[in-house]
Amino acid sequence: MNFLIMKCTCRVMARLSTNLRMKQSILSILYKKTQIRRRRKTPITTALLSEALGIYIKLMTKDEWFQCKSAPLMIEYLWTQEPYVSTAKKFEIYPNTEDWMAYLSVEMPLYKFYLSSCRKIWPLLTQEESRKGIELAEKFVEGKIQWDRVSEYSWHVEGAAYCFEDPPELEKINTWVKDVERDSLDLVNELRNKDIGVISTQKLLKQAAYFADHAMIYPSIQPKGLLNNEYNKFLCPKLLRKYVSYP
Repeated sequence: MNFLIMKCTCRVMARLSTNLRMKQSILSILYKKTQIRRRRKTPITTALLSEALGIYIKLMTKDEWFQCKSAPLMIEYLWTQEPYVSTAKKFEIYPNTEDWMAYLSVEMPLYKFYLSSCRKIWPLLTQEESRKGIELAEKFVEGKIQWDRVSEYSWHVEGAAYCFEDPPELEKINTWVKDVERDSLDLVNELRNKDIGVISTQKLLKQAAYFADHAMIYPSIQPKGLLNNEYNKFLCPKLLRKYVSYP
């Protein structure tokens, strides 16, 4: 098991980093901690891999930012840096008295990125409510409407996502699945390949609908930080670099 953990960590480091010095530093720390756990007879688990990734994230250089192929990893790095980390601390406890609108300028680049990510999967947003929600959010970003308009409509977007939880809507869902597989099969297969396990088109549409719901109201979500891991497949590192600068 220990060998497999180290082997897996090496593979992850090889994919994430082109900086040999950083790889060696992380693996050296990991090895030392492994030795300490052995002396203490402490079980060595996959938590070590998470620890190694945490070290990598905090050490990400500008060159690696531009070469990174994982948007979620880049976003996680952002939340370890200023001004993101200070903003997150303000909203650690929910509910709180902080006005999230006062920190909108910090999250605006990420907000634009998430909305643009929804545009990339537009064919998967099969309901008008989901699309209108993103369009309203874009108008807010452009300064054309107030947040109240976005907030008031958000329950429609949430309702569109929730219909995938509702068995009576199964006939509609089957129609959407057939339409998407007919018109956007390449996109469906591309996203399926990014998923860890086997995912049906129906589940993909459900995740896309919930992603749109979260993206629409992203700045108001508390606590601050990463979105649900199941949305990672919708995030593109190249698109992220378009909207968010290296901190």
